[in-house]
Amino acid sequence: MVKYAYRVQNIKIDSSSAYRITLNIMMFSALYTFAGSFMSYVLYYLFDVYGEEWKRKGLSFQLFDIFVEISILGASSFWFTYVVNNYVPIIPTNALLVQFIDSYSAGLFYMLTIFLFLSDFTEKLKYIHDTFLSGYFDYLFPAEGSILDLSLHYSAEQRKKIEKQNKK
Repeated sequence: MVKYAYRVQNIKIDSSSAYRITLNIMMFSALYTFAGSFMSYVLYYLFDVYGEEWKRKGLSFQLFDIFVEISILGASSFWFTYVVNNYVPIIPTNALLVQFIDSYSAGLFYMLTIFLFLSDFTEKLKYIHDTFLSGYFDYLFPAEGSILDLSLHYSAEQRKKIEKQNKK
């Protein structure tokens, strides 16, 4: 991304090019928003809802469920971006500026909307973390206070758990 930032400074952007680029970015932002929300909605219907039934299915199923969702998200994001990049721009503009049209701002809308209907996916990830990793994290990282005001410290409960584990 940085290599592009240095290049754009060397390109003279007239008002017509700026207008055309802005329109292209607006259209791609709308396209990415639609694509992200559509993909989110489809995944919402394809996968099990997070709940007690999902929790009972076992670790193998849970990890496979999460893996498949992540795989579909990653692959579909890549191929959608690949296709969009081959059809840039919608409104013709300066050839030197075409590479900047499918920008971070347009992709940001995709990232925002992809998780609209995937709250269950988020809960699944939290469940796996809480069930299998939180014990290690509680041991390693203080849970109370803030690093910003230098008040970060282990809670009384954490200290008891650590002492108990150290005695073993």
